[in-house]
Amino acid sequence: MIQESKEQDIDLYLKILNTLANPIFVKDSGHRFVMVNDAFCKMFRLPEDDFVGKTDADMFPESEWRVFREKDNIILTTGNPDENEEDVTIPGGRKLRVLTMKSLLTSSTGKRFVLGIITDITEKADLIEKMRESRKKYKTIFNMGSDPSGLVEYPEWIIHELNDASMAIAGMSKRNLTGKSADLIFAWVDMEEKSAFFKELNRRGSVQNMDIRLRNYRGGVLSFLTSSKIMKLHNKTYLLYTMRDITDLKKTEATLRDSRMIYREMVEYSPIPMFIHRMGVIIFANDAAVAFAGETRDRVIGHRLHQVIRMPVETSEYITLDKLFSQPSHTWEAKDVLLENKEGEHRNYILRNVRIKYAGRLATMTKILDVNEQGNLEQYILNKIIEAEENERKRFATDLHDDLGPLLSTIKIHLQLLERSTEIGESADLINTLEERLNEVINKVHQISHAISPHTIVDFGLEGAVGEFCKRINKMGVHTVKFEHNIGNLRFPEDIELHYYRIILELLNNSIKYSNAKNLSVSLKYKNGDLRLRYFDHGKGYHIKEVINKSSTLGIQNIIHRVSLMSGDIRFRRVKERTVVLISTIVNPVGGNDMLNT
Repeated sequence: MIQESKEQDIDLYLKILNTLANPIFVKDSGHRFVMVNDAFCKMFRLPEDDFVGKTDADMFPESEWRVFREKDNIILTTGNPDENEEDVTIPGGRKLRVLTMKSLLTSSTGKRFVLGIITDITEKADLIEKMRESRKKYKTIFNMGSDPSGLVEYPEWIIHELNDASMAIAGMSKRNLTGKSADLIFAWVDMEEKSAFFKELNRRGSVQNMDIRLRNYRGGVLSFLTSSKIMKLHNKTYLLYTMRDITDLKKTEATLRDSRMIYREMVEYSPIPMFIHRMGVIIFANDAAVAFAGETRDRVIGHRLHQVIRMPVETSEYITLDKLFSQPSHTWEAKDVLLENKEGEHRNYILRNVRIKYAGRLATMTKILDVNEQGNLEQYILNKIIEAEENERKRFATDLHDDLGPLLSTIKIHLQLLERSTEIGESADLINTLEERLNEVINKVHQISHAISPHTIVDFGLEGAVGEFCKRINKMGVHTVKFEHNIGNLRFPEDIELHYYRIILELLNNSIKYSNAKNLSVSLKYKNGDLRLRYFDHGKGYHIKEVINKSSTLGIQNIIHRVSLMSGDIRFRRVKERTVVLISTIVNPVGGNDMLNT
C-alpha cells in the first residue's frame, strides 16, 4: 500500500509539473535526465523518452553541456542554488538564450538530484541587444552631428551629456566638461537674450528656433538658432538642447542688407534721374528725377509718365512716352530720345530701360542721361573697364601660380630623376608619371583658356557651355556634377549668358576649394520669363565669410556684383549642412519665346 501511495504521489507531482508553463527538468548526480515536463519537451521539440536516461553530453554541443555540468557540480557539491543566463541549441540549429534556476533535491535515501527551471529570454535578450545597438548608433550620430547638442541637468544647469560640436565651443574635452556648469557652453553675450531664453523655457517647457549669441573659448561671438526642451529621464529633469550655427548666414545677410542699402542710397542720391514705373505709372523717383520733372515728389509718384516727362510734339519720329518707356531690355540698352526739360529746352538724352523686381513685382527702371554730360560717364566706364581687366589678370596669375606652377615643378623633378636613371624599368615608370603630369598640365591650360574666353557660349549657348564644363569636371573622377536644365536651344543676351556662366564657375570653384564636397548640383531652369539658377553641394557647405575675405572683388562678392548688374535677385539659404544659392533674373530669349513651361 505504501509503494502504491508513493507512485500515486509521483504521478500527481508529474501532472502538476506538466501544467506549468516553464520547462522543468531533474538530473541525477551522473548528469542523466530522470524527468522532464511537457513544456521542456515542447521547447526542444523532442518526446520525453529522448531525454530520460541521457546526459547533457548526449543532447547538446560540448561548448554548452560543459557549462551546464559545471553549474550542476557546484550545486551537487555545495547545495547552494544557482541562477545563470546561458545559450542552448534546439534541434534545427537555432540558439536560444535562457535563464536557468537550479537547486538541490535530496531523496529520502540520500540521493542527490539537480532541479532546473528554465525561462526563455531570447526575445528579451534580442530586444536588449537591439536597444544597445540603437543606443550605440544614435550616440555615434549624436557625437558626429555638426550641430552642438547636449543634455543638461535642470534646473541645476549641470552638463550630463554633449557632443563634439558642443565641446568645440568650450574648447574642452568631455571629461573636463561633464558634471560642470553649462555656462561653459552657454557663455551668453547678451543678458537680455539669456533672460528671454529662460523665460520662454520656464513658461512653455521648450524653446523653438530662438536666435541667441554665445561666446566661444577664443572670445569670438557666434550666432545660433537654438531649440531646447525640458524632459524627464529616470525620474530626473533634464534640458535637451540643439543649436544650429548661423554665424556665416547672419554675416551674409548683413552684407546683403548693407549692399541693398548702399545700392538704394546710390540710386536715391545719384545725379542721374531714375524712375521706376509699372504699366506707365511712376512708383519711385529719386531726387534727380523729381528735379528733372520740375515738380514736387507728390506730383510725380502715382502719375503717368507722359504727365511728368514731356516730349516735343514736333519730334519727327513721334512715339508716345508710355510706349517708349515700356520697352525694357535686360542690359540697359541705350535709346536716343529728344525730351523737353523743366526750362522748356529741347535736348537730346539717352534713355536706358531695364526690367527689375520692385516690391516683389515686375517693374521697369529708367535712367535719363544727358548727352552733354557723357564725358564724365565715359571716364567712369573706362575706369571700371580697367578695374575689371586688372581683376582678370590677377585671377589668371593666381591660376598659373597655384595650378600650373606645382605641376611644372613636379615634371622638372621627374626629368632630373629620369636623367640619372640607369634601369629600364625605373625609366619606364618615370616616363609614365611624366606623361600623366603633362596631361594634367594640358587640362589645366585648357581650363584656364576656357575661363578667360569661354568660346563655347558663343558656339553652343549657356546650356552647352555649362554642360561642357561639368563634363570636364566629371571626367577628372574627383568630383561629380549633376547638371539639370530645360533651356535647350534658347539663347539669351550675350552678357546675361556670360554672367550666369561666370557665376556657375565661381560657385563650383568655391565648393571644390572650401567645402570638401564630392557631389555638386547645378540646376538652370527657364520659365515664364524667369531664368533661375539653384546651386548646392553635398559637402559640409563652404563658409561664406572665408570666401568673401579671399578678395574684395572675387568670390561671393563677385557673384553678388554680377547679379546686381543683371538686376537679378540672389539668396543664400542654409539647408542642413548645405549652402544653397538661388539666383533669379527676369530676361527674354533673343528672338525666341519667353514662355517655357517645362
